[in-house]
Amino acid sequence: MKVSCKECGKLFDAQTRARVFCGTACRKRSSDRDIAARKNAEMAPISSIAPPESVDSPLISTTRRELEEAGVTETVNGQIALRLAEKLSQPGDTGSAMASLARQLATAMSDALASGTKKADALDELAAWRDRKASNA
Repeated sequence: MKVSCKECGKLFDAQTRARVFCGTACRKRSSDRDIAARKNAEMAPISSIAPPESVDSPLISTTRRELEEAGVTETVNGQIALRLAEKLSQPGDTGSAMASLARQLATAMSDALASGTKKADALDELAAWRDRKASNA
């Protein structure tokens, strides 16, 4: 059966219905052009894409509140915990990615909260000082 080559348009005798190119050179030329077109499509500028609006999910709000109560929001571990909470709140991750992020968030939160120094009341400090002094006497 006579078929027109998909690349160069030349008529050729196709031995099967699946053949659309007259030879290897046309097949490779078409493939190379398709690969180049895909690369150009992938390299499209992303500046036209608007960043997602920052909306506090319940997870982000809870994380921020706990960190603020402990006074460690501005620490490295506090910031890591907030970023992980934001990432967990975004759709699109696989289940295993979500599980990994959840473990990392739990670790970051415990590290942040452990490093937090709760401000002691002046009376508590005075009582502790008196107890130490009385035990040494």
